[in-house]
Amino acid sequence: MGDQGDRESDGGTDGLPDAAPVRQHRGEPTEEPAEHATGDRHDGADGRRVTPVRSRGILVLMGAALGVGVAVGAIELAITAFASHHGAAELGGALIATQAAASAAGGLWYGARQWSRGAGERMPLVALAFAISLGPLVAVPSLALAFPLMAISGLALAPTISLIYLLLDSHAPAGTGAEATGWILTAIVGGASLGNALAGVAVAEVSPHLGLAVGFAGGLVTLGATWLGRRHLRAPVRGTSVRLLEST
Repeated sequence: MGDQGDRESDGGTDGLPDAAPVRQHRGEPTEEPAEHATGDRHDGADGRRVTPVRSRGILVLMGAALGVGVAVGAIELAITAFASHHGAAELGGALIATQAAASAAGGLWYGARQWSRGAGERMPLVALAFAISLGPLVAVPSLALAFPLMAISGLALAPTISLIYLLLDSHAPAGTGAEATGWILTAIVGGASLGNALAGVAVAEVSPHLGLAVGFAGGLVTLGATWLGRRHLRAPVRGTSVRLLEST
């Protein structure tokens, strides 16, 4: 009897099926399973795994990223074809570099400013500037004007992308930041592939100008996504399920 009492008093498990259920029955805390402790699973209130694509804000940002990808992919191909059409194929790279340099300059200017509006409120306005900046390229008349118009088209590019990623950080449900980043990158790369494909057909069948119009359409997709979804971009939802899609 003494040996048995010693074994029971020191918490030994001889003769007991499992100690954890006993502690649970007493209301004592138990250790969480490793999968919960490491944060590899993220379950919502309904018990389902929370993913970024259940967040309306992330879906809006994916739409915006898709439009950016379409615009960049289409313009890159179409402006190269435009240069070739004017007998200066070697200037295609210089035209793309002009857009990239303007994008860097626009990003630096945008990042150096202090803004009174929140990022969610700024997103549709920056997307509007992005779409407008692409419009003049559709009617570019000559190589001489192609350079300044490519510069204009790049000014709002970096600010648009930076805002997408800034909002991504606050709208991804807790613990899903890496997955959300992957979805945004997928939207951009997929959009660029789609833009290349559509512009290629437009250039081959009609003219480089129609290919540039595909790029402008991408800008309109970004504007449409952020404008229609602006309500979901204004308030961050990290750690909550307020704006998670429900299966009701």
